[in-house]
Amino acid sequence: SGDHPLFCKLYGIEHVTTFDISYNAKVVMDLKTLALQHLTLNQYYEMQNSLWHNINVRYAAHTQDIFSKLSSEVQQYIDGMNGYLLFYNGRFRPERYQKYALQQQEFSKLKQIVHEPFDFIWSDVKKLKLKQSYDFIHLSNVCDFLPDVAIQKVLIKMLNHTNTGGSIVMLLHQKNDIHKVKDIVHDIQCDYP
Repeated sequence: SGDHPLFCKLYGIEHVTTFDISYNAKVVMDLKTLALQHLTLNQYYEMQNSLWHNINVRYAAHTQDIFSKLSSEVQQYIDGMNGYLLFYNGRFRPERYQKYALQQQEFSKLKQIVHEPFDFIWSDVKKLKLKQSYDFIHLSNVCDFLPDVAIQKVLIKMLNHTNTGGSIVMLLHQKNDIHKVKDIVHDIQCDYP
């Protein structure tokens, strides 16, 4: 959605690479990074709320102010997806989560440090090909849709791209057997101290 990369930048991560199985994630991230430069914080919130359950992204609140600044590839994608919901995940409108959203000071800082879209790899996490190693890997609900054995393979692959002293954060929202997942992580930690 773009929030995780933005918060990574806020916390001092210099280079951020993103990935998602859905190209829509890149589109919303690119809209947010442009909105930082061209909108106020209130306009930014209005844009986010207007994008949710909107079948015409080009004319969502304030997107017309930044649409022409998007890459031609993203513009064509948005136009080609006109009539389809691109940003509707979640049961509640983004405004419901505003207390967790960017505050004015954070928004102002991001205006100073984020000037271009994040690197994006369009891939399923199981097929993700990383070319470098990272200090921090964030897997927010990425593994919710994988069987346990695939989670183990993904985590081992990520460990092979994590710098010494680095961290992997994995958030699970839909796993029923969290104890089984904890066992998987424990087994991996034993094999990869």
